[in-house]
Amino acid sequence: DYMLMPHMPDAYMLMVQVGVPWLSSRRRAEADRARALAEASSDGERSARNALAYEALEADARVKAAAAQLQMLENEVLPRAERAAEATRSSYLSGQADLVALLDADSTFLNTRLSILRQRATLWESIADLRRARGLSLVEEVKP
Repeated sequence: DYMLMPHMPDAYMLMVQVGVPWLSSRRRAEADRARALAEASSDGERSARNALAYEALEADARVKAAAAQLQMLENEVLPRAERAAEATRSSYLSGQADLVALLDADSTFLNTRLSILRQRATLWESIADLRRARGLSLVEEVKP
């Protein structure tokens, strides 16, 4: 810079400006932002792991519940409905029951069988969800 100053005919000035990055507030803000992003990523990873673990536990519980309900339907409800239908059929053939009672007993038996099929589908769906939550293939590979 050239300056005119009293009592000095020609005055020159040299100024040097050097930025010190570790004292800059902008750098500090960028470092804080990067640290916050790293913490958010870490929190996101933990959250995803927790969600995956919860999903696997939930799917496992659904598989157990569906299997228990299917077993109950097959071992208890279906034999009772079959015995009731047979008893009503015998009563109808001997003239002690009417056609409506026979149709109702057969309908109950068929609805029970349909419930078993639906419960099997629910069980397989739950198994597929469990396999997906555990990261397993949904299709069992057959080795030659």
